[in-house]
Amino acid sequence: MESNGSPKPLPRLLVYFGRYRGRALAALAMMAAVSALTVVFLFLVNKLIDDALGAGASGTLTGFGKSPRAAAPLIAWLQRGYAAMRSAADHAGLPARLAVPLLLLATLVAKNVCSYFSEFALNGIGIAMVRDLRNDAYRQLLRKSARFYSQASTGDLLSRMLSDVEQIQSAFGTRLADFAQGVLTILLVLVYAFSLNPGLAFGVFVIAPIVLLPIVDNTRRLGKAAFSSRERIGGIGALLSETLRGHRVIKTYGMEEFEADRFAEANDRYFRVTRRTIRLQALNSPLMEVLAGIGLVGLFAYAGGQIEQGRMTVGGLVSFLAAIMMLYKPLKDVTKTNMALQIALSSARRIFELVDSETEIADKPDAVDLGAFSRAIRYEDVSFRYGDDWVLRNLDLTIRRGETVAIVGPSGAGKTTLVNLLPRLYDPTEGRITLDGVDLKDATLASLRRQIGIVTQDTILFDTSARENVAYGRPDAPEEAVRAAAAAAFADE
Repeated sequence: MESNGSPKPLPRLLVYFGRYRGRALAALAMMAAVSALTVVFLFLVNKLIDDALGAGASGTLTGFGKSPRAAAPLIAWLQRGYAAMRSAADHAGLPARLAVPLLLLATLVAKNVCSYFSEFALNGIGIAMVRDLRNDAYRQLLRKSARFYSQASTGDLLSRMLSDVEQIQSAFGTRLADFAQGVLTILLVLVYAFSLNPGLAFGVFVIAPIVLLPIVDNTRRLGKAAFSSRERIGGIGALLSETLRGHRVIKTYGMEEFEADRFAEANDRYFRVTRRTIRLQALNSPLMEVLAGIGLVGLFAYAGGQIEQGRMTVGGLVSFLAAIMMLYKPLKDVTKTNMALQIALSSARRIFELVDSETEIADKPDAVDLGAFSRAIRYEDVSFRYGDDWVLRNLDLTIRRGETVAIVGPSGAGKTTLVNLLPRLYDPTEGRITLDGVDLKDATLASLRRQIGIVTQDTILFDTSARENVAYGRPDAPEEAVRAAAAAAFADE
């Protein structure tokens, strides 16, 4: 399927995403609240152990080591909030062992409420993007010429319109929500971790590149494998479509085994490519866990020495470990988002190939509306070919208004092609067709096709009411005309 040199898919997907920037900003605000409440929760874990449970000096920030300058505002804010809470609790006669757990619970509830609204908003954007993209692709399909449909695979088109679009919804809905939330949480939790103990936090920065570099390389290979997988599933869809449409021919000629072998071969190609994709996907999490586990063993050994030397409290260590554990899911979400994005971009390339593929038959910028047919239709030295095979050569034909003309000839003589040229399902390779002296290429398609009615030998019923099928193309037709048309087609019972 040829395209007109379409740009990279990510900027174009971001254009669709940008239509909902207001909702995205609201979701981002909720995510920032979730990340901030995560840090509050970690801080309260520290205070619960050191103050409420008596593992450290009451009312002091015993879990914190020397903070980098960037962390100081965060620590001051947490301290002021905690002091105000303790003052209010003391005034109410509520001991710290009850006040801190209650505040922990309230923080947890608020965090998850914000998480619900942010995820709901971003998933809504993903669904809206899919709706818009699918509508655009479908409109483009409707503009394609009959030549496009004769060359394109039905199964491949269905795969692009259904399966590929769903991959984009997943990436820009659930996965994008996880990614944005993960990045915000990682940043704030790392600032908090540095405020607890710079040495331990620095160890995390040493581990992170070791974990991420192999994963980045793995996901790059995953993107290529995913694109091949989408192409193979399109081929399977094409074979299935051919079988469903041609099952009578297959049975008549006894070709069941041949078609089964052909399908098995295509299915096996998909299996091999998809197995490689699955292998690359499965490698990410174990790779990250093993590398992170090696680093954590060293961090635990260092933390034990800090506690022995009195540079860190038990509450500080527990809070730090909780922070590291809370980094695991965001880091995993970020890496999974990278994988999902690679798959989505592969799918987007296939969709934009369809959207950008050349529309062979379209209105000229200066096209005119045809008036009511009054004189004659003329085929003037018309020739037409499919590929290298000429079907019509130097045809001249005049059909005057009011005449009834029958086109007869053997199969393959070009009868159907001759008729299909009139509504511009195809355009002549050479020559021209005029209606009342106006070249059809100079007229708008809508004004031309409004004047044409076609009764094909194929029975096609659209998934709508009987009345709408009879009045197809004339939705404003009066009831009497619809009934008359149904009676003429013996479809009025």
